Amino acid sequence: MINSAPIIGEAVQDMNCEVMDKTGMDMRKLLDQKWWSEETVAVVTGANRGIGLEIVRQLACKGMTVVLTCRNEKNGLAAMKDLGEAAVGNVHFHILDVQSSQSVSDLAQWLKTMFGGLDILINNAAVAGQGMNWEVMEKAGVDMRQLLFYGTSNETSVYDHENVTTCIDINYYGTKRVVKGLLSLLRESSRRPRIVNVSSLHGLLKMMPNPVLQKQLSDMDIISEEFLDSMLSQFLDDVKQKKNLEEKGWPAPFSAYKMSKICMNAYTHLLARELCDKAYVNCIHPGYVRTGMTYDTGDLSPSEGAQNVVKLALFPLGGPSGKYFIEKEISGF
Repeated sequence: MINSAPIIGEAVQDMNCEVMDKTGMDMRKLLDQKWWSEETVAVVTGANRGIGLEIVRQLACKGMTVVLTCRNEKNGLAAMKDLGEAAVGNVHFHILDVQSSQSVSDLAQWLKTMFGGLDILINNAAVAGQGMNWEVMEKAGVDMRQLLFYGTSNETSVYDHENVTTCIDINYYGTKRVVKGLLSLLRESSRRPRIVNVSSLHGLLKMMPNPVLQKQLSDMDIISEEFLDSMLSQFLDDVKQKKNLEEKGWPAPFSAYKMSKICMNAYTHLLARELCDKAYVNCIHPGYVRTGMTYDTGDLSPSEGAQNVVKLALFPLGGPSGKYFIEKEISGF
């Protein structure tokens, strides 16, 4: 049973800290400009498996304090066990359901009591938001890679209003919920705290087939959270009424996931503008990674995908903010 009180894991000791850089990037340049210490506190959401777990592992191996969060106690404790018994840094587990404002508040209070705040927030929690019509895919001879990057038909997707709503609430509103709940705890310093939102290629504006919405979303001078809320409300209403999403000008397939990431990217820009020089805020497509969400297809391992996220979180002082990264490179939204 999960108690109503926060569940806090014991600090993990001695995990495997061998993180190989297979990208050819000179890690010495980054290490030479190391700004963090064991007192640096990083919080990672959706961190019980896949990229999230590897982000925790790599941050801890760099000697800082890391808080692994997920919504399920059993999964969180299993992730702690997976990390090993002797960590270079300290890893703690705390339950976090990004759909619950109370859960976010509980985490915030615990962070304040335990550490006085945090320095790095990595929003990784996400769900796909739909099922797959495997029979249609098999008959059409469509594999997952084709569908992920070139698919244009909703015939391969199985939509349910509840699942779509959950996807939007976790991927987009959950990110906002966590940011707003922890924002006051970001510690001011010359290093500037970092917020990294884990996004996807599916969040690029080219995924939005509606030319009017695409044009509006590309104008960051007029975009607001209210605009994004209104757009998502219309999208969810069309899903509820079982309208043809392609005919209504919404992205397809993976409509809910694409909408959530498009809005996350826009929110990243808005947040960076709001915080200005108080924090670095960026979003990143970590690469096509082999995880449950990609049905174990992909070009990168979770460890390799996590390296891209960690490098963005730890870039030297004076780096960019309000940007979208594809792996290691800045890209347009």
